[in-house]
Amino acid sequence: MATDGQAVQDMLNRIGRLEAWADIPNGQQYTSPQVITAIERRIVHIEHVAEQIVNGALVPELRALSDRVNAIGTGIDQTIRPELDSNTTRSTTTETALQDLTTKLNAFPALIQQEIVNNITGLNGKVAAIEQAINAGTSLTSSGDRGKKIITEYKIIGAQKQLSNDKKEYRQWQEKMKNAMEQVSPDVREVMERIETTVWGKAEEREWLEKEDNVRIIAKVTETRWKEMKRDLYGVLMDKTEGEANMLVKNERRDGLMSYMKINKWYTEQSGKGLTDRKRAVMRPEKVKKESEIFK
Repeated sequence: MATDGQAVQDMLNRIGRLEAWADIPNGQQYTSPQVITAIERRIVHIEHVAEQIVNGALVPELRALSDRVNAIGTGIDQTIRPELDSNTTRSTTTETALQDLTTKLNAFPALIQQEIVNNITGLNGKVAAIEQAINAGTSLTSSGDRGKKIITEYKIIGAQKQLSNDKKEYRQWQEKMKNAMEQVSPDVREVMERIETTVWGKAEEREWLEKEDNVRIIAKVTETRWKEMKRDLYGVLMDKTEGEANMLVKNERRDGLMSYMKINKWYTEQSGKGLTDRKRAVMRPEKVKKESEIFK
């Protein structure tokens, strides 16, 4: 059971709640009639508010308040939310860009290292090529690779005398030239001798163009090597001939093999070697390919 003290305290707590509800300041001296009057005023106020709500007197104020709440919500949807969405998108894009940049930065050291390795490997190859070229006495191309030495730079070629117009000197010059060419390019001598033993008629360019493939095939020379021979021998003959011989060597094709065919024909047609060649052509004529060549 509650004691008398507890009952008194409970009564005091209730009176305190009534004071707060009736807007009576704490500690103010009051009497029971004052409390009752204050409570009655509060009740009347509540009844008045309730009556206004029932009669619709507060409807405009409530509607205005509702409109303000709706306007605030609309403003949030139209202004603040898009900005938030945009910020979110930019944040996501920035995060993706940062991730990509991080990935690239992480890969950068490896790329630099690989590039350094590649450059070192290339430099080592070029250094090795230079050393080989120096040891072999060859020149280098602009790319740094080992290149073919210009044929006229060989001492044995440079030591050959020029061919003059004197046909008596031709056989000696011819033999020395073939020996020198053999030292530089052994296959060139065989081709020169194939040209010497082929019957060329008047030794005109047309005849050379018709028969050069046969000579090349018989000598077992590739087309690439054939072109190299033409270029090399043209340079040698231009350097080692003079007078009429030099005129015979010159041609727009810069074909040294054709040049050799012409000078060999010109120097041997009145010599003993030329007579021997003509005799061989009569005894062992070449197989004709066309009917027009029968009486050539």
